[in-house]
This record gives sequence, structure tokens and C-alpha cells, in this order.
Amino acid sequence: MSSDIEALYKRAKACLWVEDPDTRVWLDAVWLGASPTIQVLVGGGYQNVVAMCQQAFDLGLKHVFGLVDQDFGSTNRQRWSQLQPNERIYRLDVHEFENLLLETTALAGCSLNTRKRVTADLDARLLNSAQSRGWWVSCARFLASTSQSATNGYPPLPGPITSLADAEAHVLGSAWFTTTAAACPTLAAPASVRVELTNAHALTTADLTSGAWRTCFPGKELFREISGYVYQNGAGTTGRHDLIRSIGAWQRKNAVPQQAQDLRTTILARV
Repeated sequence: MSSDIEALYKRAKACLWVEDPDTRVWLDAVWLGASPTIQVLVGGGYQNVVAMCQQAFDLGLKHVFGLVDQDFGSTNRQRWSQLQPNERIYRLDVHEFENLLLETTALAGCSLNTRKRVTADLDARLLNSAQSRGWWVSCARFLASTSQSATNGYPPLPGPITSLADAEAHVLGSAWFTTTAAACPTLAAPASVRVELTNAHALTTADLTSGAWRTCFPGKELFREISGYVYQNGAGTTGRHDLIRSIGAWQRKNAVPQQAQDLRTTILARV
């Protein structure tokens, strides 16, 4: 482990790795002034967050954790207060953390709503943006599901292997080769693809109808589109970060999202 990271670990009561700078900006804003401080660190993607948390755990560091998006996977939020000692990753129950920024009262009420948008305008704009992404979301949902199906049970790196027979036994005896591989031609058949894409679109349409799109559609895309609509300088990275801080400040004063409250509470209870 690098000395810089080790030094960061040593001076913080708790450290939390996140996937990107936007997440850190938001958490720092909604947790501003809260004591003790949780040091938020940027890992640069899901795999890096997982790797850094595993490395810290292997070194016996019990105050290092990670936060990742749900994406098209599953959440563990219902177990946040009961995670086992070796479970260091908290997974949101929204598609991406940006979904928590789509609260139109916060967008309208934040100090950087320089275009003076009202909640009705913001609700309509976001819904239109979500509707325009319907087939994109359906395709992404299909790809995520198919990827999981195609790799389910894929063999991990082996233990001691000393012969061809050992290698074959490890590979051919895995769940992937005995079960999943046989289904791959069906997964790739054009007729099956059409059926599954249609099914995915039906789910997407239901989400648009029920309003669930606010939590299960990719929030990053929706937030980046709405940023420039709310804040005249919100199109670039610097402006987007300023807007995130402004929304976080509004939430801190009015209503911190429950996930941010629960995350902080459960992390500090473990250190």
C-alpha cells in the first residue's frame, strides 16, 4: 500500500471509497459539519473500490469501506445495519447516486437554480428526458441481464494445478461449463434477442408509467441533462460539481436523503 493512502487511513476515523468525484462532492456536501468526519476517497470505478476495500480488509484495517451504485444489479441496503465484518461494500438501492439529486424540490430550491426553474418545469423536463431514453434503457437492461446469464458460474482462478487433468477438471467441472455454456447459443439467437429486448422495453414502459424511473433509470444521464437547464454554468465538470454542492447544501438544511443518513450511521457504528 502506498504511503499516501496509508497516511490517509491513519488520520481518519472512517474512510469510504466511492466510484467517482461527483459522489465525493455530494457526500462531502450533505455531511458537511457532521462529526466525526468520514474521509471520502475516489477509487475510479466499481472494480477499484472493491479492490481497495479488499486490500484494506486483508491488512486488518476495519475502518475502510466502499460505496457503489446499484446499476442494473442488486442492492444490499436492506442489510446495511447487519453486514458481516468481511462485507465492506455498501450498494445503493438507486441506479446511480445521481438519482438522489433528481428531487425537484431540491433542484428548485438550491442556490444555483439561476434559471429560476420551478418544480413543475423540472418534473416535466425530467420525465421527457427519461421517456426519450426508453429504448436505450431497455437495451442496457437487456445487456446487463444477458451478461450476467452468460457468465453465471464462470470458474475463478484455480488453486494448485499440476497437470492437464487438474486443469480440465477445474474448468470442465465448473457450473459455467456444465450449465451456462449450453444456454449461450440460445441467448445469442436473433429471435431470443428480439423477445428479451421487447420484454425489457415492457419493464421500462412500466417504470415510466409508475414513476419508478426516478430511481431505476441511469441518474447520471438524467442529472447531466438537467444541470444546464437549472444552472447556466452547469454543463461542464466544474459547474456540475458546484451544482451538486448546492443541492447537497439544500438537502443538508432541509432533508438529507435517507440513504446518506443510513450510510453514515451504519459506517460509524462499525468503527
